[in-house]
Amino acid sequence: MRPKKVYTKDNFDALLREHYPLKGSGATSEELIKRLEGTNFYVDPASGRFHNNYPGGLVDHSVRVGRLAVEKVERALNGSYRYNMLRSDDVPYPLDDPEMMQQFKTETLVAGLIHDFCKIDSYAKPDVATPKQIQYAKVLLQQSQIRGPDSMADTIRSGNISKPACSDAIEFLKENPTATELPTFVEGYGYSDDKPFGHGEKSVIVALQMGFELTEDQILAIRWHMCSWDIANIISGIQKVDFEKALNQSLMLKCIVCGDLETGFIYEPTL
Repeated sequence: MRPKKVYTKDNFDALLREHYPLKGSGATSEELIKRLEGTNFYVDPASGRFHNNYPGGLVDHSVRVGRLAVEKVERALNGSYRYNMLRSDDVPYPLDDPEMMQQFKTETLVAGLIHDFCKIDSYAKPDVATPKQIQYAKVLLQQSQIRGPDSMADTIRSGNISKPACSDAIEFLKENPTATELPTFVEGYGYSDDKPFGHGEKSVIVALQMGFELTEDQILAIRWHMCSWDIANIISGIQKVDFEKALNQSLMLKCIVCGDLETGFIYEPTL
């Protein structure tokens, strides 16, 4: 079930037109939108088998993260976290300059909009299950106690089921031979990355290649937005030091991370 409110290309484009500033000789928002239209960004899912795994899920996720990150910035400026989140030995934020703080919120929004550019053109619907897979699933289904209407069982019987979902159904039926119903197995998308630059790193690279001009704060926020997921994969002690330093000095990074987690875990479903 999709969320009641789904953000689309129109929402993304409107925010980019309103908030992306033309600096120096960089591309205009219209040029950037045109370049994005040459990709699958507006129809890609946000994930293969988890949050917002449906066509258009990525643009919805991007808008949500941008908007939520700005909300976090506003709370940090006005609430009890004002000191802890804004005081930094490396980057003192201009608390008493409304114009500078508005610019910071705008830059945070843009960082949220483009934080997952690494996922552009990286998803495809998985292949349909092989006849052998489907036949085996049907045999296990017949041996089970599932007799009445069951949407997942009906999908298997029709033969129109993806390889991942069919494999999950087979494993479930092997482990639960007397099951009376099947859970819903996610059809999902396959992920194929022909440019293995990393996650946050790739998002920065793709954005720069498209012509986005980014501040150092935006680069830090996008590069490290995976936070604990990045840490789990970090081998180099130098990388760990870099991550901790980025987290300490960048309010934008903190707010992007919080917005990303909140929208993925709370607002975005798995279909």
